[in-house]
Amino acid sequence: MPMLIESNYLGDWLKYEDDNLYSRDEVVVASGQNLKSGTVIAIVNNKVVQFAPAASDGSNVVAGVLLLDVDASGGDKPGVIIAPHAIRSRAGLVWPGDATEVQKALGITQPNALADEKRGSGRGRAGHAAAKGVAHRRQ
Repeated sequence: MPMLIESNYLGDWLKYEDDNLYSRDEVVVASGQNLKSGTVIAIVNNKVVQFAPAASDGSNVVAGVLLLDVDASGGDKPGVIIAPHAIRSRAGLVWPGDATEVQKALGITQPNALADEKRGSGRGRAGHAAAKGVAHRRQ
């Protein structure tokens, strides 16, 4: 009997994301890649590429995780990544074969740190909502 192999589901690696799609960013996946949901990615020249820990062109800095499969083998394609302020499980993430445990641990936290640096850290939910032009009110 043939074996059935299923691809990743969101629940395999995404455990929590902020409300109102705050954790999601639209991106362009660079041509020549066929990336699966849960692939740890970097951004080089404003395009998404798979994380490459040994590189020095920017693809060694984790920017997020690809939300859904994107086949860009024939040219650039749009995609969505989960970048800031999300809880990702190591178990379902797709890492390159040469990634060490230390690099994986850093990759789990790096997108949140980069987002804090880019958007201003320590603002809390009200500050993040205001930065996105959304009114925030405590219930």
